[in-house]
Amino acid sequence: MKRRKRKRSSKAANPPTPKIPFDGEKTAGPSTALAEANRQAHPGDEFIAPVDAERPGSDPTAPAGADRRTHPRYEFTAAAEVVAAESGARMETRVRDLSQRGCYVDTNNVLPLGTVTDMRITKETQLFEAAARVAGEEKAVFPAADQLLEKYLAAVGGAEALQKITSRVQKGTLIAFGGQHFPVDVYSKAPDRRFSVMQLQGGDSVTAFNGKQGWLSVPGHVHIMSAAENDAARMDADLYLPAHLKTLYQKFSVDAGEKIDGRDTYLVVGHNEGQPPLRLYLDKESGLLLRLVRYGETPLGRNPTQIDYSDYRDANGVKVSFRWTLARPGNRFTIQVEQLLQNVPVDDAKFAPPPPPPSPAPKPSAP
Repeated sequence: MKRRKRKRSSKAANPPTPKIPFDGEKTAGPSTALAEANRQAHPGDEFIAPVDAERPGSDPTAPAGADRRTHPRYEFTAAAEVVAAESGARMETRVRDLSQRGCYVDTNNVLPLGTVTDMRITKETQLFEAAARVAGEEKAVFPAADQLLEKYLAAVGGAEALQKITSRVQKGTLIAFGGQHFPVDVYSKAPDRRFSVMQLQGGDSVTAFNGKQGWLSVPGHVHIMSAAENDAARMDADLYLPAHLKTLYQKFSVDAGEKIDGRDTYLVVGHNEGQPPLRLYLDKESGLLLRLVRYGETPLGRNPTQIDYSDYRDANGVKVSFRWTLARPGNRFTIQVEQLLQNVPVDDAKFAPPPPPPSPAPKPSAP
């Protein structure tokens, strides 16, 4: 959204240059909407006129929704909270591109033109509050999906470097809900094989995929993965996923992503007809994957799995995440890798599914 701030001047015919109390960095945002601000009592700051008053300095001939500001703009960013006065819809976002008579507010959820809102702007220890009216919107132009996926591939080292990795062994710690720590080992081997074992208090918990079929096991129980679970496990097992993404989905769309650990992102969504989408949040600056969200079909609807990636490090010419957090309904854990080896021997027997548990003995017949 684009939103406007206004300051009162004692010389209406020749207003002074607005004094901007903060140095900000202008950043490209997603879709934006321009809001014209209403005067509201707040120590040290006032807006120039009520929402419905005529606005000196603006272009009355500009079309509805156009940016009518004639005052200079200044680079400025700050956190903002916007609340629609009538509906109560609330969003946390940021302001940018400040002028004496307005500013932009970035948002993925553009409010209708004319919507009156309450806006609170916070910069470090300073607070500014105002009523604001949405006066226009501007749709951002995003890079093409192919371009972003290519940037991701280049960021991890490129296809040629990836193809040189034939196996990966990761040893680290699983941080479970409540701060409990358990050892975890993850073995991956091309093509599309992966075996992870968490050494929990009640015994080893295993998640594995042998290139065709996946399974999960805990002491005394083995679960053979469904087709949807196999698709997710195959993606996790693919050492060359950044190079294969473009071939996995029929089409991609691009939108503004949310901020993740303080990093701006693009959201690239993969679509296949009749299947749930794949959502990739790519760092705007580095191109690296910061979040992946996929969905599994269940009788109760789509079940989301979110994986956040961080702590990327160089390893044999490729960048690998040394920390990831997996969250799904009712379960969340983080894995921190402490040792990583690549192109080391990994026995194929490790990816053999376990035998099914023995059938219970038949009950003796009643006398």
